[in-house]
Amino acid sequence: MPSLYIILGAAGSGRREILLNLVETINQDEPSTVALFINRNEPSSPLDKRLHLPPKHHCLDWEFQDNSKIVSDSIPSSTSAVFFLTEGQTNPVDQIEDLKSWIMQNNLDLARIIAVVNCQLCYHQPAARAWFQCCIHFADIVLLNKRSDVPNQWVKAFLDSYEKDRYPCLFHYVKKGKVNLPEIVLFPEARRLSLIFDDLEAPFPSDIEIEGNLHPDKENNELNLDSDLYLARYPNGRRVKRIPDIKSLLQPKS
Repeated sequence: MPSLYIILGAAGSGRREILLNLVETINQDEPSTVALFINRNEPSSPLDKRLHLPPKHHCLDWEFQDNSKIVSDSIPSSTSAVFFLTEGQTNPVDQIEDLKSWIMQNNLDLARIIAVVNCQLCYHQPAARAWFQCCIHFADIVLLNKRSDVPNQWVKAFLDSYEKDRYPCLFHYVKKGKVNLPEIVLFPEARRLSLIFDDLEAPFPSDIEIEGNLHPDKENNELNLDSDLYLARYPNGRRVKRIPDIKSLLQPKS
């Protein structure tokens, strides 16, 4: 059963460089056939030529039809590891929801969920932090990338906030597109807050308060909550916990 690595993050966060680093690490230990899924809407990169090296590395397409269903190329039968780059300009929660079905359909073993944080974007666009916090909620390990020109105090405060809240995921730095200990990034250990991929169905904690001005329609005055705040919806289908539109934050202001 191939191991699956999901890589969350916004477009332009340097995920392809990190992906190349991780794929090279896998092949150092034992030459393997690796499938790399990149969304069709992701901007092309010069690194794509280095990533697509058949018969061992296969860059494959996937798309998110109607923002609800993942449709992808077939995984080669000899594949031992699969890397799935989520679409970096839309809501990651929508993709996470359908990834569970996609994983089962393709008989994959979820090894790690990796969140890549663009520190420059978070620093210059504070609204983006809530979007990345959503990614961190689903992540086993968080990679802090693009830290140049970002004050060290800001990075420290960012990390301290998650330590204070006792997030179980690991945090590591990225330098020049590489992580210091890629074997730790690839180690198959679940450390995420979210339970969406767990077999155990946990009840929704009754002592958690939902922040924000949440007033559903009078006809829908009850919350349809599951075990995950980001996945919870009102009966009318609207999500309880909203996150910013990352695409609008990626566009330079005129």
